Amino acid sequence: MQISLTEISNILRAEKATRIPLHYNYKMEDVNHAISNRVIDINSPPLVRTIQELELEHLKHLLKEYILTRLKKLRYDFDVDLNMLSNKERLFYKRYADIFQSNNLTIENNFKSAEYVAFVAMKQIHNATLDGEIIDIYEGDFL
Repeated sequence: MQISLTEISNILRAEKATRIPLHYNYKMEDVNHAISNRVIDINSPPLVRTIQELELEHLKHLLKEYILTRLKKLRYDFDVDLNMLSNKERLFYKRYADIFQSNNLTIENNFKSAEYVAFVAMKQIHNATLDGEIIDIYEGDFL
């Protein structure tokens, strides 16, 4: 399955915008698989090779940010819905919680109590009304 850079960015942006983990997005495993199987042709012209290397580093960065964002949520909130997690995240979460419970430790939730909802515009809309204001929404806008 192919996933676009825009879709990867939207998945990461949505994950960062919420306090609780969103349902694990298995498309990110496709990104990891693509990174692992990516071969850079050393016979390519230097400019092409540099662009390929930059693309690869960008993908690695987005994937790393997605994983770190989810792990941060798991470390600071022991009221996570396990159905929202991947099998590996569930295993990490259970082991992490067991360590705290076996040592009678508690953690304070550092997240703000307010929950915010945001959207990414998938198409352009003129004269939309948002919170009583008439605005133009463009594809890719983060609302």
